[in-house]
Amino acid sequence: MPRLKIFTAMLMAAGALLTAAALAQGSGRWTTGAPMPSARTEIAVAEVGGKIYVVGGFRGERELEVYDPSAGRWSRGTSIPRALHHAAAVGLNGKLYVIGGFVEGWTPTDEVHEYDPASDRWQSLAALPTTRGALAAAVLEPVPASRMDRLQPVEMPNAVSPSTTTVPEIRLQKLAMAKPIVNASVRSTCSADIPAPPHRDHDARCHIMLN
Repeated sequence: MPRLKIFTAMLMAAGALLTAAALAQGSGRWTTGAPMPSARTEIAVAEVGGKIYVVGGFRGERELEVYDPSAGRWSRGTSIPRALHHAAAVGLNGKLYVIGGFVEGWTPTDEVHEYDPASDRWQSLAALPTTRGALAAAVLEPVPASRMDRLQPVEMPNAVSPSTTTVPEIRLQKLAMAKPIVNASVRSTCSADIPAPPHRDHDARCHIMLN
């Protein structure tokens, strides 16, 4: 019984700390930037060199659109070789990586595309071990170009159809020389509500971070 009381007290303390952290970060101010050159959904977005790169789209868009926050302007780079949607994107070592996604409707792909802003060129990299769409990827820590061992797409189950409701186990899929995550702790923070209409999907108000 004493152990149960101690465990309950620890849970209550942890909850209070998470709530306090969320409230402390629940401030900020939103501004409206220049509209995108095209309207699209199910895109992949990542930051590279202080610019925001948008690629993919549900209607087969291949255009690469680039936003410069400092100038408040959009530009376009070379289109991605493959039309896709629900892909993942990350920026690492000055390059953009577009991983997986759905092609030709709802067919998951194992393709990995690399874009170099300096040369405005795309190239294909080694394929994922499995095909997947509607996934997520993150760079866990900055690494030298000689050690690309922290690029990790997170596998979400491939959707059989947009109406799929069951979600099996989520697993991590590592690329290249990925090292396992050991003793990672998770904390959540919330930022100011986005000033947008309430009827929206694929929306996230909170950010989950691995420490």
